Amino acid sequence: MDDEDEFGFVEGVDFMHRLLWRHRIRHEFRLVRWGDHVGGAIMERPRDRFRFLARYLEQPAPPEPVVEAFRARMAQSHRAHGMEPFGYWPRSTLRSHDSGPADQRRAVRDSEELRKERGVIRIPDIRYDESPGAEPSRQSLDVFTREGLANAPVVLYVRGGSWVRGDKRRALFKPAALVPEGYLFASMNYRFRPRVKLSDMVRDVAAAAAWMRTHAAKYGGDGSSVFPIGHSARAHRVSVVGTNGQFLSAAGGSLADLAGVASVDTAMYNVPLQMKQPGPAHAWAFGDDPSTWLVVSPWDHVAP
Repeated sequence: MDDEDEFGFVEGVDFMHRLLWRHRIRHEFRLVRWGDHVGGAIMERPRDRFRFLARYLEQPAPPEPVVEAFRARMAQSHRAHGMEPFGYWPRSTLRSHDSGPADQRRAVRDSEELRKERGVIRIPDIRYDESPGAEPSRQSLDVFTREGLANAPVVLYVRGGSWVRGDKRRALFKPAALVPEGYLFASMNYRFRPRVKLSDMVRDVAAAAAWMRTHAAKYGGDGSSVFPIGHSARAHRVSVVGTNGQFLSAAGGSLADLAGVASVDTAMYNVPLQMKQPGPAHAWAFGDDPSTWLVVSPWDHVAP
């Protein structure tokens, strides 16, 4: 937990801590002094996360040569900027919070190569909805599958940031990790603020989830086992889709269509509470009309 997070994520993290404590679920909870969403503590906090995981997970297999080559290039680039190594990456490989365009292009290229090595097939630019006035690319998704895949659980990945950007191509190495393990993977685009309302962005996620339920079998997936996943702002949207049934109903489905939701690192579970002291990004994305907050507040759609 960060004590100077301008986004106000402290409330969401504290809520999760109290919930786990109440149900006697073992976990670790830390207060990072002078920490914010990015800031100077960004290097310390990922180390703590990976140390935690290392205590509970088996050590991973050695990475493929293409992954090691990518890490080596990243290490060389970051050493030039005087950055400290991440101890949890092999051979002191380095990583930055926000890599430059050249590194991003290399990551896309390297992930494509790794998918090819692992037999992952990308089927790009499939329309999941056609809202009036929407750019076709904004309501499209890429499906990642492989030969012989059948009845696979479906991971619907929502990529982006702060309700204003995102590109489905940035799924990067996730399909290469999940598809060979027996998952069907889909990475989706959606419409952004300010061209649409936040509730419209949630509708896009619901429409994509409903589309995957109907069409997953065509690509080797099990349409009754769809899991939307997202981080930060995207975690809020998948949480709304997983709690407020009106969005899936409008897309021709229901909450029963989802097998689960993976919501990673968001504070916007209780939107009215969070908006009492909103950060700049939240104030801009959610606006100042309380009547619009409840529909996208997951807390308000979960029974006690």
